[in-house]
Formats: sequence, structure tokens, C-alpha cells
Amino acid sequence: MEMRDMNWSDLPALLAVERAGSFSGAAAQLGVNETTVARRIARLSDHLGAPVFARIDGRLRLCDAAAPLLTCAMEAEAAITRASSSVAATRHGPVSLTAVSALITGLILPALPEFLAAHPGLEISLLPGARDFALMRGEADIALRLARPRVEPDVKARRIGVLRYSVYGPKAAPWIRYGPAQSALPQARWLADQAGPSAPVRVTDAASLSAAISAGLGRSILPDILAPNGMQPSAPCPVTRDVWLLMHPDLAQLERMRAVADWLAALMLK
Repeated sequence: MEMRDMNWSDLPALLAVERAGSFSGAAAQLGVNETTVARRIARLSDHLGAPVFARIDGRLRLCDAAAPLLTCAMEAEAAITRASSSVAATRHGPVSLTAVSALITGLILPALPEFLAAHPGLEISLLPGARDFALMRGEADIALRLARPRVEPDVKARRIGVLRYSVYGPKAAPWIRYGPAQSALPQARWLADQAGPSAPVRVTDAASLSAAISAGLGRSILPDILAPNGMQPSAPCPVTRDVWLLMHPDLAQLERMRAVADWLAALMLK
């Protein structure tokens, strides 16, 4: 018998009959009817050129000629089990994610319970901050950044969305600005143009900015997806920031990494 001519989908029937000792028991194991099991065994017999099973004392027993076929089926089953275990291992385990604090608190954390419920076995470590973690050195697995990477050109990068800004807070309120360390940011430059040199309150990140607006300390600009609950924009703003998802190219092959990356991309579309 040429193995390449055999229908490999018949092998589960062979294993099931060997274990159950009957077509009916095998059918119950496989979730099919007895006729289907009998047809698959008959097809194997035709390929083998000899009976696969013989009925002895009311039980179907493997014929000697089919012993090599059973060994082949068991090895194939074991290989599939090992492969399935390897795939399952890539679904579970740790994933470290870095992003600016505003994205973690305003976008990721509110959606995380639902995501973890749908992906048991994942362990998400969140690393907030503006520092660029070195992905190629393993400081983090996935990064969300507001600019395309320049320091690590080998990372796998894709643009997953755009942060669109609006003005929040009363129109007559004073402007809340970023501090000097953030002066190079596009949103900080726009605010500086609007507010002039003085501002009663300065902050260092969007999360603090949102809290300051909510506290009634003034007005400023925020990404619309990070605006405080129930707060509506008071004026438009031309500022936008691209959101980039970065990952070590080797980690991109792991299913758990792809699951987190796809989830983050979907969040940006909401």
C-alpha cells in the first residue's frame, strides 16, 4: 500500500474502533454514525488489501496485517497532540506592554477585563511611561508609541490609528499647559501658541491634564478617546498624533502576542 494514496482522515476511525472494540462505540467517540465508521474502515481495508479488523468473541480486534497501520495512526495522533500543545503554549503566558500613561489608564485598562476573560491564561504586565523601552533588548514585548521608531529600526512596526484632539473645558477658562520638558510635543506646541507665555497650571502628561480639566482648573486639549466621562469638546483642534504598535519581530510569531496586538488595534478603531 502506498501511504500517499491513503485517506489520512480515516485514521481516527481506526484508532476509535481499536479502542472501543465496535463500530457503535467508535461512532460515539467520533460523533458520527456507524455507517460512516464502517465505510472508513472498509476504505482502509481496500488500501491495505486485507481486513483491518476481525470479530472475535463479539469484539472487533485488529488483524496482524493492520498492525503497522495502527502504529502509523498512533504516531500521527501523538504528533498532532504535541503540535496542539505547542500552539496552546503560544496562546498562554506573559505579555509586557508599554505605553504612555494616558493610553494605559484611558484606553487599555477599561477594556482589559473583557479581553482577559476571552483569553484565559494570558498575563498582561503594563509598563506606563514616556520612556522608549528597548524592545530588541527585551525590556518590553509590545509598545504603543506616538511616533514611528527611529532608534530601533529592526522592530516590527505598524500604524494602528490616529489620536484626534479637541479642546475641553469652558471656553473662557485659562489654558492648562504642558511643562518645559514636554515643549517639543505637537500638542504642547499648539497649546503654547494659544496660551502665550503664562499659564496658571502646567502638567507633564495627558492623564494629569484630564484630571486638571475635570477639577475645573482650566481648559486644554486632549485626545478624544481619552476625554473624561461625559465631557464634550468645547472647540475643535487641528492636532493629531499617529499611534504606532511596535513588537520584536521574533515575538510576532507567538499567538498570544498577535492576540494582544490585534486587540490594541481594534481598540483604536472604536
